[in-house]
Amino acid sequence: MSHGLSIRSFVLAALASGSLTSAAVADARLDPDRLSEIAPVALRPLAPEPHPYTIGRGRFAYEVDVVNFTLDRHDPDRSNQRVTAWEWPLRVSYGLTDDLDVQVGVDTFVTETVRDRRAGTRERSSGFGDITLRLKWNVLGNDGADDEAFALALAPQIRVPTRRHGLTPNGVEGGLEVPMKAYLPEGFELEWTPGFFIARNAADDGVTFEWTSLLNIGREVFDGWTLFGEFETSLTSEEPEEWVGAINLGVTWDVTDDFVLEFASAIGVTRSADDLNLALTVVQRF
Repeated sequence: MSHGLSIRSFVLAALASGSLTSAAVADARLDPDRLSEIAPVALRPLAPEPHPYTIGRGRFAYEVDVVNFTLDRHDPDRSNQRVTAWEWPLRVSYGLTDDLDVQVGVDTFVTETVRDRRAGTRERSSGFGDITLRLKWNVLGNDGADDEAFALALAPQIRVPTRRHGLTPNGVEGGLEVPMKAYLPEGFELEWTPGFFIARNAADDGVTFEWTSLLNIGREVFDGWTLFGEFETSLTSEEPEEWVGAINLGVTWDVTDDFVLEFASAIGVTRSADDLNLALTVVQRF
């Protein structure tokens, strides 16, 4: 075969391939499923839970608190006690579909120390924590694009009581969170996560209903750095339990599209809330 014929054959094959590719893209414009196979899927926003975005089909992510410290000195049931706790919670997420994640959360290790200031005693409990199974289904606005000013998801979950040493109730608990996010003018972002749960009561011999709310407003101040403030509340149907309220302040650093660090501090504003919580959270997506 001559070189001229080889070159002509190569050019014709390249033109044919280009025509086929153009035709495939044109068809894909009419078929969103085929377009998703050709065009790369944009990375969704990544942050510690709760948030309304999923991670995408076939991808997985982990979220871990490398530091999580809690101090409580004003619990009305422990008026003479000082309670400190360290926890190392871990959550692993996997994208079942583009809009549905399955998540498994576990308190890998928990230690709690109770000091009775009047009696001069000290007690410590520690061990493996509970397991939480959670689904997250994005209903609206999953890509966080400029033309998607609002996002919403449904996140049902159950807590399996694998923790021992009396650190948590023994019964199964569960409920539903509804994380949502709105993009506001001037670069502000508003997130709200209401929740409804069926939980064990204080005596651990029955159930109570619990309503929770997490309201977050933040703004990117430098490239990849976002400052935020939160107001977190919870209220139960059990009498005479008081509502729990805390103000959270923190900063999130998007190190890369797939790696995020967040530092948050929470200060209790009601007597029944923990006085102080400090947490450093790492989130990574693969």
